[in-house]
Amino acid sequence: MSNISRPHRLIELSNVAQMASRTLAENSHNSRKGVYCPTNAIYWIDKWQKGPAKTTLITNLADTGKKAVRKVTAAVESTFVHSLVRGKDTARWTWESKLKIILPQDPEQPSKAVPESALKISYPKTFEYFKEFEKSIRKCALLAQFFDPKVDPFYSSYNVGSYTYAPFKVVWKEICAEIEAVVVASDHETIIPDHKLVLVAFHSEAPAYFLSGILNSSPIGLFIRSYTTQSSISGHIFDYVAIPEYSAKDTLHNKIVELAKRCHAAANAGETGQLESLEEKLDQTVAEVLKVPSAKLKVMRDELQLLRGTVPTTSDQDEQSSIDGY
Repeated sequence: MSNISRPHRLIELSNVAQMASRTLAENSHNSRKGVYCPTNAIYWIDKWQKGPAKTTLITNLADTGKKAVRKVTAAVESTFVHSLVRGKDTARWTWESKLKIILPQDPEQPSKAVPESALKISYPKTFEYFKEFEKSIRKCALLAQFFDPKVDPFYSSYNVGSYTYAPFKVVWKEICAEIEAVVVASDHETIIPDHKLVLVAFHSEAPAYFLSGILNSSPIGLFIRSYTTQSSISGHIFDYVAIPEYSAKDTLHNKIVELAKRCHAAANAGETGQLESLEEKLDQTVAEVLKVPSAKLKVMRDELQLLRGTVPTTSDQDEQSSIDGY
């Protein structure tokens, strides 16, 4: 059911809706889900500190609200300890990491966990840590659902691949009324998104910032809000909309990259006024790329404000009425 309260508004979405009729073959973006661990209370770490000889002293979260396990403090090899970003840690243009995650996946085949025999020999502390929780992990439905408990390591995690470890990832919440994308990256560590996030992986920053700019634009935001419920296509946007692929030779594409970077910086600095100005410029540039006329863009922006609960001023509404012709 549409979230638009005035059906005639839908005509103003025609430029965006046309993209939905394109075949999936036209879309080069491949979205994935974040990591799905058997029991977050074991894999998620809320206390950590550097230890001797390339180890990290960790304490598991223990109680995630859904399932509680023993709280254990142990030294493990640092190789598999990464920063974690959850759905609640992200917003439009911003993200933070409050927890770590221990994820013993095979570096050569990230979709598979390190074999038990190899982990026991090469990473004995990590093996001992998970051995402490083996009974609890084996009770988790995920192990039987996605793996063979008789063959696969009992500490295997799902939705892991090379994309999980990519240096640049555009992420947004799987369930949301409107995509709020952010580029997750770090110069000194790997950031692992959890399963409440959708991600698109990149090996360079420009395509990542380009995609975040497109996804956070008003035309795409209104498309999502108008054609979905809160639990519908936000995680599968590329099944419905063919987003242009970034081209370094395209001036407008590079302008979107720069504006998206500045939006990230302004949002992180709490500069609301500057962010609003930058987002308006971003919308104008995205509209050029998507072939949305400026008059229709104005209607889209105002309609999105209404749906977000930010009602346009009287003068804005009068101008909008003249554009609509009523």
